[in-house]
Amino acid sequence: MTEDTKTTENDYKSYKKELSFLDLQWVLMLFGTAVGAGIIFLPIKAGMFGILPLLIITIIVFPLAYRPHLGINRFCLSATNVNSDITQTATEKFGKFNGNIITLAYLASIYPTLLLYGIALTNTLDSLIVNHLQFSPPDRLILSFLVAFITVGIMVTSQKTVLRVANLVVYPLILTLFGTSVYLIPNWSLESFNLSEINFSFKYIASVIVIIPAIVFSFNHMPAISSFATAYRLKLGDSAEVHTRRLLKQATLLMTLFTMFFVFSCALSLSPLDIKKALATNVDVLTIFSEKFSGGLFSWIAKIISIAAICSSFFGHYMGAEEGVKSILHKLNFGNSDNTNKTILKIAPVILFLSVWWASYYNFPVISMIEIIVAPILATILYVFPVIAIYRLKEMNNFKSKWDVFTITIGVLTIIGFILGYLLDK
Repeated sequence: MTEDTKTTENDYKSYKKELSFLDLQWVLMLFGTAVGAGIIFLPIKAGMFGILPLLIITIIVFPLAYRPHLGINRFCLSATNVNSDITQTATEKFGKFNGNIITLAYLASIYPTLLLYGIALTNTLDSLIVNHLQFSPPDRLILSFLVAFITVGIMVTSQKTVLRVANLVVYPLILTLFGTSVYLIPNWSLESFNLSEINFSFKYIASVIVIIPAIVFSFNHMPAISSFATAYRLKLGDSAEVHTRRLLKQATLLMTLFTMFFVFSCALSLSPLDIKKALATNVDVLTIFSEKFSGGLFSWIAKIISIAAICSSFFGHYMGAEEGVKSILHKLNFGNSDNTNKTILKIAPVILFLSVWWASYYNFPVISMIEIIVAPILATILYVFPVIAIYRLKEMNNFKSKWDVFTITIGVLTIIGFILGYLLDK
């Protein structure tokens, strides 16, 4: 074996090792983007209608999460320019007018949620300081500034740094979710699941549909997909589709196993009275457990999960929001030269920082905006748009699948579920 051959083999091994580490980082990044703070409310929402809806959701949850994100990923990889993000690809494939609409819809499906995470992180830290650490309430102006400054500050560093920080947050999230799920096993009971209540009335079927939007939000990692696809397109070229498809399967499987284990373990540990109390007081499942088991353990666990989940989701949603803001600035003719492009790179983070700070300080009620506006747009962009792209774009025709009907159906049911949920709450 010649010295050149040895060098080539060593370079290849080094490259594979580097790629494997990058793969792990992105799988955890996608996991963190999807698993937001809403996971501690999910067992209540998923278990409130009994065992059958929960079982149905468990059966369909993997393709429900995997297929639409795979479609978005493939669309991003179809761009002629390897550096193009999803907004630039939309303009290239569907023209300037349609591209503008898709860009606005994309930003509208992500930006309010980013603000929500900023608000939630500020509120959670405020609660931690006052109720757990027993300190006096912090000045909200300063606290919200620090939240916005630190989180956005992390995002303006290199992608390598962002992935490392996000991973540091995701590890305790995974361990806490798994540890809580295992800890609750001795308390499992079918008490809250009355099998005699199973029927196929309109109300019962509607209850299954109402759960779907909560599941869609709990597994949504679309904001990070464009950056994910671009990173591997630059790294692997034409081989990126096969490689990213495998990573998406791994990330979705990780989400499915940990999230549904947590949901089932919590739901099986709740009594009918617990569920009624949670719905009446609008508290999360870990708050119920902290009261039920008369200890502060679950109160601390709830804060750890909330902070870790909010931060990891914030990082992923920031990626998508920044793409949308940059694209809007470009479309406003602020990006026609190298100098203005560099200016946009500086302006976009400032806009996001100021908006996150403003929303966090004033505790703006973004959740109502998400329920009314974001949910239908998200369902359309995530579930309907990729299927349209597959059938309209020649370069994506070979990705046609029988699963396309399923994907469209879930998108429609998500929109219907939001409407039904809104009507049932009235």
